[in-house]
Parts: sequence; structure tokens; C-alpha cells
Amino acid sequence: MQAILTSPHNPTTGKEYSGGNVQRLVDAMDSNPSFASAQFATFRQWLTVGRCVIKGQHACAKLLACGTDALGKTKECKPGEVTLKRGFVKGFSVFAMEQTAEMEDMPTADRADSIHGNESTADTCEVLVQHMPEHKAAPVIRPNLSAATLRAKAASMTAKASACHADRLTNTAKRLAQAMGKRMEGDRYAKAASMLTALADAVDADPASNAAQLWTVTEAVKAANEAACYETRQAQNGHHSYLVETDKPRFDQMNHRLLRALLDPAAVAASSAKSAQVQAEAELRQCDFPGFFPTPAAVVRGMLEYAGDLTGKSVLEPSAGKGDLVQAAFDAGARVVSSFELVPKLADYLARFIKVPDSTCAHVTQNADFMDKLPSTEHMRVDVVLMNPPFERDQAPAHVLHALSWLKPGGRLVSVMPAGWAEKKSADYLHQMIADLGLSIMEVELDAGSFAGADAFRQTSVRTSLAVIS
Repeated sequence: MQAILTSPHNPTTGKEYSGGNVQRLVDAMDSNPSFASAQFATFRQWLTVGRCVIKGQHACAKLLACGTDALGKTKECKPGEVTLKRGFVKGFSVFAMEQTAEMEDMPTADRADSIHGNESTADTCEVLVQHMPEHKAAPVIRPNLSAATLRAKAASMTAKASACHADRLTNTAKRLAQAMGKRMEGDRYAKAASMLTALADAVDADPASNAAQLWTVTEAVKAANEAACYETRQAQNGHHSYLVETDKPRFDQMNHRLLRALLDPAAVAASSAKSAQVQAEAELRQCDFPGFFPTPAAVVRGMLEYAGDLTGKSVLEPSAGKGDLVQAAFDAGARVVSSFELVPKLADYLARFIKVPDSTCAHVTQNADFMDKLPSTEHMRVDVVLMNPPFERDQAPAHVLHALSWLKPGGRLVSVMPAGWAEKKSADYLHQMIADLGLSIMEVELDAGSFAGADAFRQTSVRTSLAVIS
């Protein structure tokens, strides 16, 4: 772990520098790595805590301070008098703690030379030896960081992140904007919590480290919240727009960079991927693709029950949509899952966000019309077909019939179908082919609201059933 985990501050006042002064001091620290304490004060301020600038040292930075002076004039604006003030900007020079020494450790002659020799360099008012404090003032001592307190703060932030990441409706442009804003807020809480937890681990490992001695809990929490913030851009969504984070940090001073370095890169990548998937999925809700009605989770579970054990098997999803059945097949142990998707935006979603368990598994997807494809070799045939075909113009039976040509002998097909499809004339040829292949078919009626419940990605009142062919 890096030795420095603090913002430039003044040890005689206990306050952090702010504004443009921070960057000037960070530049000084970058150009001189020996300034590891990040403590800077003026020549006179160091005297008040019993330290003196070493002879020959030059100020490491010129800083600016703003304020107001009363003019001593009044003007009648309303009943009563108002004192007018004018602003001023004053420059002052500072020295790092490493450029100073304890007064008692310096020879008397060097002590006097140091006091007089550095006054002009410090650009301060005259400082006389007799103005030095008679007794050395006690230096400001900052309490050590408490790892337990840091972890308590991290736990609070984690709880806030979980609340922000809770599922929210995104079925309208306005709701999407609100949900994405909350998710971005949750991501920041989660990152800040991870930084504080890592910092607590570092304090436990070395209670005497600079991080433990120079930070307070308040400073650590503030810096972590800032380090977790990134620049944003607007994503347009119809009449509404919402903010999404870029990869450019909003605060990029040394303490922020060091805190971000404490984050686990794998965890950060996983969080970013999750946020990207949530955003992409939310945007799909605003699209009106013909026949795009993703399979609800309850229906997916029912299909897996009828599909049997998928461990080590090959699976085909002919109309993959956003990949609910594809991902469920991998989660159930499938080794290879092939999928087709005609809509380019959905095919891109599949390629980006389907999670393949490990290197022994594979997802083969094509942006193509499944009805135009046939297995060119026996090797391309699969053990199980899981499908949710389009219902428009009675297409479902034709899609199921075509999918049978991809099934290995002894395989099984489970498909979502419109209720009552078996009695329609369009299903006659499918029934004939099933009989000719020596297969059997079972129809399982699903609940009336299977695609109309809260877990449905796109709701429809169409009644559905499952066709199980084996």
C-alpha cells in the first residue's frame, strides 16, 4: 500500500487546503516525493508549534488567500446602516514539514540564521527572535483512524447502495431517468464503501502508518465520497434525458487517486458491467420490436423443469430476444448454448451481456433469421431446444417445426405457445411431423397472467401454454 493517504493540510490549524491551493501543493509533492507528510505551513506558523525552517530551504509553494476588509464607510440602503466591504487576495508562501526541524534540535547559531535567513524567502513580515514563544507550543495531534469506525461508515454506505440498487420501474422514459439516477448514486456509495473497507484493513495491518496517524474518519469519508464521483454525460431517451457516468474522475487529486487504487479492479469491472447491463436493458423497454415479449422468470423456471437436467448438454434458443432462456440454460449447467436473434440491437445485447460460466462453456450467437438456417452437420444438432417463438400470424407452429430439425435423436423441445394453438389448422402439419418422427407432445397450460405480471419485461394479456416434445 502507498504510504500517503491524505490531502495537503496545515498541521497548525488542522484544516485542509482548498481550491487552487490544493493543486499547487499536489504539484509540489509530485515534484518532491520527500514531502510525504502532506503538511504545509508558513514560516511563522511553524514557529508556533516549535519547529523552524531549516537554513537554506526555499518555500515549496506560493498560495493565495481571499477575504474581505471593512471600508469603514456606510450607505443608507434601507432603514439602518450597512457596512461596505471590499474583497482582497493575498499571497503567502509555505514550507513542507520535511523542510523544518525541531527548535531544540538546532544549534543556537543555526537557529537564528534560519529564522533570519528564510524570512525573505518566506515572503512574510519580520520575525524577531524575541517574538518566538518562550516555551515550545504543543503540536496539533490528530487522532489515529479507527478501523472499526471506518467499517461502520462503510456498512452504512453499503446499505444505502443496496437501497439505490433496488429494482425500479423503467417502463416509461421518466421512470427510466429516475431509476438510472438512483443506480448511479448507488454505484458511488458502493465504491466509497469499498475504499473505506480497504482503508480499515490497511490501518489494522499497520496502526502506525501515515494513513492511521494523519487522517480523521471525517476526512477519510469525505475523500472516499469524492473519489467515487466521475464525470457524467446525458443519455437521451425520448422527451427525457438522464445522466450516466463516464470513466473520467470528477476529483483527481493525489488522495483521490490513492483511494481509488485501493479498489479491487475485478469488483470495479463487475460493477461497471452490471450498471451497463441495467442501462441497456432499461433502454430496451422503450423499444417496440415486433414479437418481442421476453420470457418471464416464472415461465423460465417452468420450462427448465420440463427440459430436465441440462448439465453438460447443448441447448438452442432460436429467437433469443434479450437472452433470458440462454442465461437460464447456462445457469442450469448447459455446456454450449446456440442462439439466433434477427434484431441487431437485441443481438448486440446478447453478445455483450450473456455470462458464460467458464472456459469450458461456449455461447454461439448469430444475428440472423433462424427460419433461414439449418444444421449443416450432425455436430450442430442440440440436446435441448428452449424457445419462445413469435405468435403473430400463427408463426409459432412453423418455428417449432423448424426447430425440430436441430434436435438430436432422443432430445427434447420446450416451447412457449399461444393457448389453444393445437386446435388450429396451422398446427396440423406439426402434429403430423411429430407422429412421423415417433415423438410425443404434451401441452401444459400456463396461468392466465403469466406474461402480464410484475416480473414480465413487456406485458401482454395473451394466454399461453407450454409445448413439450420428446
